[in-house]
Amino acid sequence: ILWCILFFLEYILHIPTSRRSTNATFVVWALAQNVLGLFLTWLAFFLCEEEGNIEKHDDGKYRSKESISKTNVSVSSSSPMIFEAANHHGMTIFIIANLLTGVVNLSINTLEVSDGCAVIVILAYLVSVGSTALLLDWCGGVSGGIKSVVSFLSRKKSKEKS
Repeated sequence: ILWCILFFLEYILHIPTSRRSTNATFVVWALAQNVLGLFLTWLAFFLCEEEGNIEKHDDGKYRSKESISKTNVSVSSSSPMIFEAANHHGMTIFIIANLLTGVVNLSINTLEVSDGCAVIVILAYLVSVGSTALLLDWCGGVSGGIKSVVSFLSRKKSKEKS
């Protein structure tokens, strides 16, 4: 329905989508995109439930059948590993994402870039932020990552001395 309204506003009434003026066409477009994203997320959970990877509990929440063991506590995980990693290191990921946004905005004229190039930039941005979150989670956070690098370098240095 939202996509039909968007089509009507943009192609019948000739109201272009404008983020700057936040007109009705932009609002409908944003709603349509978000509803589509929510629907696809629901569909993914629904299909995973059908395959038996995720089960719906009595409280109405979805959880995976596998449990993750952290510090001798079994925690049921219902979200992908990348989401867990981003949640564990929220402030660090937020700062890194903002710095990357600044780098993109300073290095590329975003208003004149082609659609294909914009998609590539967004994908590179998502991969960078996501892999950083996973790397931070794997290393144990910023302080854990620094400790890992220091211990690696000290082991390398002691091997060179022997």
